[in-house]
Amino acid sequence: MVEETVFGGVVEFMRRVGFYDIILPFLLVFALTYAVLDKTRILGTEGDEPKRSLNAIVAFVLGLLVVGTGQLVSVINQALANVVLVLIIVIFFLITVSVFMEKDLLKLKDDYPKFFGLIIAAIVVAIVLIFMHALGWLQTIMFFLKGNWTEEYVATIILLIGIAIFIWLIAKKPAPVKPKSED
Repeated sequence: MVEETVFGGVVEFMRRVGFYDIILPFLLVFALTYAVLDKTRILGTEGDEPKRSLNAIVAFVLGLLVVGTGQLVSVINQALANVVLVLIIVIFFLITVSVFMEKDLLKLKDDYPKFFGLIIAAIVVAIVLIFMHALGWLQTIMFFLKGNWTEEYVATIILLIGIAIFIWLIAKKPAPVKPKSED
């Protein structure tokens, strides 16, 4: 039998009060929206400074609208838990790479952008899949593909995606070649 601790009681009390379902999602949406509006200055400026009061009002309203919609809060809670898991995996991966392959990575310093570009692409794909799963879209797409895999239009869509990737790979500008300096 597990004995309840004081901190466990505090966490349970905060859950019952709605701290995790209302306050934290509101603060997250408010902070992110305010930061984006403040940085991009979409709503205008007063001299050289962004209109902070207008940014705060818009961020506050968006935060309340998100909290008012229970489905969005559940999507945020589910997706953020998985995103944090992906970030933890990436951090451990980078620690492992830096510990065991430091000398080999130093030899490949010219390939760092490619290496980290692949990692960032994998992270973006993982986060997109996490949000699609949290919204229920991933299951819908998988069921559609599973049920219609032999249909011509699914094969056509896959072929068009393959052609688009092929064209992108051929048409992209090659990276500039750095002259090798002799040490």
